[in-house]
Amino acid sequence: MSADAGRRGRITEAQRADAEAAFTRIEHVPMLLGSCFTERGMPCAREHERRPPTQADVDRLSQDTAREGFSRSSARIADDDDPAPEGSLLYAIQVDDQTCVIGYLRQVPSGLSGHDVVGTLPHGGCLDS
Repeated sequence: MSADAGRRGRITEAQRADAEAAFTRIEHVPMLLGSCFTERGMPCAREHERRPPTQADVDRLSQDTAREGFSRSSARIADDDDPAPEGSLLYAIQVDDQTCVIGYLRQVPSGLSGHDVVGTLPHGGCLDS
């Protein structure tokens, strides 16, 4: 996750704490990605097969984070230049003008594989295009 750390803006401990607090409000979104639920919202009785993330998972995560009020978020399948393991689902949630939460999922459904609170890149966003 620190591959691009030298290019990122500095954040204060207060900004880090605020971003972590914001993330706790939506951490269920990536954690539940790929899970099965009944019409009543209860978990399905069957076991969930873990699998690599797909573009459909990327799309779902993007929609769900936006619906939770984080419109400045993005997600994609990570490549070797990204701050996440190649092939994982990389997501970035911009909490404010200077702070991002970047995380990844190696498989779905499996919950979080890792996340970090970081400053924005010089162009003002969380990820390079």
